[in-house]
Amino acid sequence: RDQMMNIWRHKKTGGLYTVLADDLRIEATNQRGVLYQSLIDQKKWVRPYGEFYDGRFESLAGYINHDDETTLRFTAPF
Repeated sequence: RDQMMNIWRHKKTGGLYTVLADDLRIEATNQRGVLYQSLIDQKKWVRPYGEFYDGRFESLAGYINHDDETTLRFTAPF
């Protein structure tokens, strides 16, 4: 069975990420934040909501197929 997953690509670096949460608050500023994780090295990052969704990242349609091995498939607008 396939599990849908939201994949994002950072336009400048080409890094691939998945959003873990976009409803958290950054304590120091009380700004809404986005927690996202690299699909390459699994590092987690936090960025203000407005920065994440201002065009620096683009959404790619993708899914993980949980058969014998994990497969990422992308449809990108490039």
